[in-house]
Amino acid sequence: KEAKVKLLKDEFAKYAGKANAIQEEGFEKIGKDLGIDIYNDIFITYFCYRCKSQSFGAISLEEFSRGVASFGVSTLYDVRNHIIKAKEDLLDITTSDFRQFFYFLFEYNLSNKSKKQLDYDYMDLYFRPLFGNQFKIVDKFLDFYVNVKKKEPIKQDPWNCFLDFLIRIGDNFPKGYNTKDSWPTLFDDFYVDFCTKNNIDMTEEEEI
Repeated sequence: KEAKVKLLKDEFAKYAGKANAIQEEGFEKIGKDLGIDIYNDIFITYFCYRCKSQSFGAISLEEFSRGVASFGVSTLYDVRNHIIKAKEDLLDITTSDFRQFFYFLFEYNLSNKSKKQLDYDYMDLYFRPLFGNQFKIVDKFLDFYVNVKKKEPIKQDPWNCFLDFLIRIGDNFPKGYNTKDSWPTLFDDFYVDFCTKNNIDMTEEEEI
């Protein structure tokens, strides 16, 4: 056990250098060792989630150890063998693990923890890679957010509810959507805009 702990500490030191946390340069080394592009591959953020990282762009030794152990291996190098499986699992957005990961993304990227909102860029960064290949409505929603909402920051409640929106309605939209349900106002606005632009009778849709 002591040998495994030392091995993990040595590996952490390789990425953290003299600092007490892995930062940008260390992340780049991790990407190289895992064979991924940290700027375009969702797995690096998923690894931060498995670490339960508290600060954006930084991983402590405790967090690093937690993340590696969560894959049932002793070193980050061995995590490589789990990347494909992890990405396959992320295709199922109905799992509790995906939900927790999606919620984590919002908290993790907050620059101001007391101000619960994120810039539009984060929606564009995560929504398309996570959902875009499965749901055509994602592009339409993001277009609405750019052209109608003018890229205003998104709050935590609509961010979290977007997952339920896709699971419950998805590409059936606007069928199945009802403004009388407890959806965030943002989604009601999207519904009205979508129906108006596509000449859809909203009264008729909500009676279905």
